[in-house]
Amino acid sequence: MQKLFSMSDLGLLTYYLVIKVKQNDDMITLCQSSYVYKILKLSGMADCIASRYMEAPTMQHMAAVKNILRYVNGTADFGCYYKRHIKPELELVGFSDSDLVGNLDDRKSTIGMVFFLGASLITWASRKQKIVAFSSCEAEYITAATAACQGM
Repeated sequence: MQKLFSMSDLGLLTYYLVIKVKQNDDMITLCQSSYVYKILKLSGMADCIASRYMEAPTMQHMAAVKNILRYVNGTADFGCYYKRHIKPELELVGFSDSDLVGNLDDRKSTIGMVFFLGASLITWASRKQKIVAFSSCEAEYITAATAACQGM
């Protein structure tokens, strides 16, 4: 391509949009810490004490927002990592879970799912179920069916 186009080799990718990219021979890690720190600065919580675990939520909205931002501050450098695989065969593994009546207003449950190819995260989702489940068994069945479709 360098023969056809004027190009410069800038080395390994370090940032893409707001995603920090760390690369070495064995692994690539994606992290949004710069975005997290920007949100903390804009909210006036850049100096908040980092917490990796959320405290019990309070009834007041701003207290809950501050609680979430403390959690985000404590996990700002967490990210997704993708390891180089030596084995040619990779296994697709998925996990899913749901709550029953997570939203008391419309009685719908919240589902969550995550899929790995080998040790690498490839997709995840968390959303409200489209229909009302009448039991925890039914909520889990709906979640499993939704996850199976997502996995395919």
